[in-house]
Amino acid sequence: MSLEIEEPVHWKGRRWAVTAYGIEALDGTYHVSAGDIWPGGAEAPAWARDLRCRYGTDCEDLDAALEVARSVFGTSAAKP
Repeated sequence: MSLEIEEPVHWKGRRWAVTAYGIEALDGTYHVSAGDIWPGGAEAPAWARDLRCRYGTDCEDLDAALEVARSVFGTSAAKP
């Protein structure tokens, strides 16, 4: 998997970034497309629940990335 993240970078945290693609791990190990970002307040999809359970996930940074991604992509990019 590539260690380079998609440009442009809208926001960069400690371990996550919001890019033209969606949300990407800075180490290149995980990518979430903009279409998979769900609206806030709704139940989190399985990928998000699973990722939170992984050892080493910086949940605070991931939450910040999700918040930024929702503002960048809006709810129109989210799956119903």
